[in-house]
Amino acid sequence: MERKPRFKFRKLFAVLAITIGLIMTGVGVTYAVLTYQRTFTVTGTPNIAGLSLWLNEARTEPALDSLFALGSVDPGSNEVVSFYVYNNGTVPLQLSQVLSDWSPSEYSSLITVTWNREGLVLNPGSQVQATVTIQIGLISEAFSFKWKISGTES
Repeated sequence: MERKPRFKFRKLFAVLAITIGLIMTGVGVTYAVLTYQRTFTVTGTPNIAGLSLWLNEARTEPALDSLFALGSVDPGSNEVVSFYVYNNGTVPLQLSQVLSDWSPSEYSSLITVTWNREGLVLNPGSQVQATVTIQIGLISEAFSFKWKISGTES
């Protein structure tokens, strides 16, 4: 008598044991992740070192990034942007501008940015109208850069 059926049974048992072991291991590390999200609309007045920027003297319309979205500009032209700077801090601040992150980088020598309040000391609770002039050189493609007002305690 031959015992082949018993050999098949052992082989089947080994396959079942391995399969059950893999299934149990998989069950041990499988879980569901629930994610809840809520989106908020963020609004506010831009404050920079005790400074806030406004479109009007009454400070009812905050100046936002869109103030400097120039759109289409002509090479050789000047773009002028006006706004109010208010010192909402508790110390006098000396105003200055910082330009950075030019794209393309070579445009930093083709575009000149000046403003009429460089070096001015603005006392707490005071405001002043400021004008930024952007002189566009002979450019041939879209550009961007960061313009920041800095207020240093004086």
